[in-house]
Amino acid sequence: MVMKTPALPFRCGLAAAVMSFLASMGEARAVGIFLDVQSYAGINSATVTYNPDIAPYQAFTAIGDSAQATPSGNLGLPGQTSGSAGTIAYGWSGGLSGGSNDSISGTQASASLAQAALHASHSDNGSCTANCNTNPSNAARGYAFASLQDIVTFQKAGAAVGTPIQVGLTFTMHGTFFGITGVGASGFAGAGIHIGPNVGSNFYVASMDATQDPGGSPVFTTDTGGGGNLPWINPVFSPAGDPLNRVFTADFIAQSGVGTNLIEQLILNCAEGTLCDYSNTSWFTFTLPEGVTLLSESGVLLTDPIPEPAALTVFAAGLAGLVLARRRRGQDASIH
Repeated sequence: MVMKTPALPFRCGLAAAVMSFLASMGEARAVGIFLDVQSYAGINSATVTYNPDIAPYQAFTAIGDSAQATPSGNLGLPGQTSGSAGTIAYGWSGGLSGGSNDSISGTQASASLAQAALHASHSDNGSCTANCNTNPSNAARGYAFASLQDIVTFQKAGAAVGTPIQVGLTFTMHGTFFGITGVGASGFAGAGIHIGPNVGSNFYVASMDATQDPGGSPVFTTDTGGGGNLPWINPVFSPAGDPLNRVFTADFIAQSGVGTNLIEQLILNCAEGTLCDYSNTSWFTFTLPEGVTLLSESGVLLTDPIPEPAALTVFAAGLAGLVLARRRRGQDASIH
């Protein structure tokens, strides 16, 4: 099947962007990753798309006098489980290279099933303010979409096929917006996860989006599906005070020995003089009950997981203590 990419108005619609993508899938696609990265600057643009469902699997274009589109060397095979893609476009005042009002747009995205992680970032200088090829508010902008899919099976030792298992999920979105001050500047990042027997039927879904306009503060929106979707057990979004960095935790019910579709996706849209860095998001981990094992069709899912936030906190505290101890030893040495 053809994986449906969200339409590309510059601005996606908050949590609805994630939900509409999941609803549009219709059926599960092949296990692997999907990347779509686009940069715009004046009339110049660059695009990289990797789709494991359609031969030759990747396409990249660069339009204009200075634009580049670059996939990582390992992309280009069906069932790809990791990879990255990047684009950059330079826009010039009056359409001439080397003009005094250059606009630069660079966007990239990557995905890894081993880490269960998606990454995206965009940066531009939005400096084309006069004699630009397009409206200055669109002089430099970028769009990135990354997705991964796998089929997971939770197996409880000695249990019959179909036995209910309560599994824990930790799902994160971490990043930053910077420089959103110009008239046309804006930032949007949205992450979503889908877990269920069939895409298009009842499933567990969660999404979290951050958006910011000039002169405003980041606004955070969350969604856990509602309607006919399956209800999470004890769903929590935290912390409340940081709209650009959130963690979703909840439990859900899986069936022992029954394959379950899993989709994670990340969307990034930014424009004019902005830095939108979500290069450390989004990612997830499972918390398994005693006696339960996780199998994946890819064979690599979560073989190199990112530490959970609590573990990172402990690691950071330990590292700080080590640095402090070394400083004290150094001071003692200098005294003697």
